[in-house]
This record gives sequence, C-alpha cells and structure tokens, in this order.
Amino acid sequence: MATQTVRLTIHLADGEPFTVEAEADGTRMRNLAGNIEKGMSANYVGFDLDGTLHLIPLHAIRRIEITPAPGSAMKHVVHDVRRVR
Repeated sequence: MATQTVRLTIHLADGEPFTVEAEADGTRMRNLAGNIEKGMSANYVGFDLDGTLHLIPLHAIRRIEITPAPGSAMKHVVHDVRRVR
C-alpha cells in the first residue's frame, strides 16, 4: 500500500505551533484519526518524538490540523464543507 506524508500541527493557546510529520499508509491514517479522538477524551494528546514523550494537555490547545485529512470517519467532524469569510 502506498504511503504519504502526513503533517499534524497543534496550535497552542500561547500561539506557538507544534508540528510533526510521519509517513502513513491507509491503516496508519485511520489509527491517527482514532488516536487523536481518544486523546481528546483523555484530556491530553501525546507524541513519542525521537525518544522523548511530549504530552500536551487539551487546555493548552487552540486547534489541531491534520493534512491530508484522514478519510476515516471521526465523531463530531463535518465533512465536505467550505469556509466562508
């Protein structure tokens, strides 16, 4: 199965972005979406980055961006919309 580069950016409440990239196939993309969703229920999101564990509490997060968007269904996500300014 082909892989693609996935970029995840967490915009922190203090304005600082935290960005990571990973190669992902379809299975990893589905797991990524599920893990982010589980993290939202656990009150933190965690990353193992070069042997260092980074735990970011939800109260410190303004928003999370995943590009490209996971194709798997996530609860509370509305698909196929356009932003109006």
